[in-house]
Amino acid sequence: MTTLKNLALALVNATLILIALCLGLALLVSQSAERAADQFSSAVDRLTPIRSEISTIGDSLQGLRTDVQTLTTRPGALSDDAQDALATRVSALNDRLAALEAQLATLDEIPQRVTITAIDHIADRASDVVTTYRSCTAEGEA
Repeated sequence: MTTLKNLALALVNATLILIALCLGLALLVSQSAERAADQFSSAVDRLTPIRSEISTIGDSLQGLRTDVQTLTTRPGALSDDAQDALATRVSALNDRLAALEAQLATLDEIPQRVTITAIDHIADRASDVVTTYRSCTAEGEA
């Protein structure tokens, strides 16, 4: 009877140790994912001045567009070629500004995508470790 009691106690101890290891692994995974998300969030936060600068450039571009429109409505103020050249340059600047804004918008999604990828990668590795040790055999043995 003592042997069965000792075996049951050993089983409970082993189970508790495995639970503690799993909880520790889960804690490490969550801390790693949180650190990665924080690092990428701080990197994206550094883009805030760039966003405000792009907004300022956009406002300046709008003012330039208004000035060009004013110049083109005055007869004889600019030649037709000069008007076309100015309109082309303003349009090109507008296109470049729109492209920059689109790139900044995609940067907002990076921390979330990286966090999800990191969690998936860590979960895959943890699953591999658990699978390896589940059978209690050394690698290479079958």
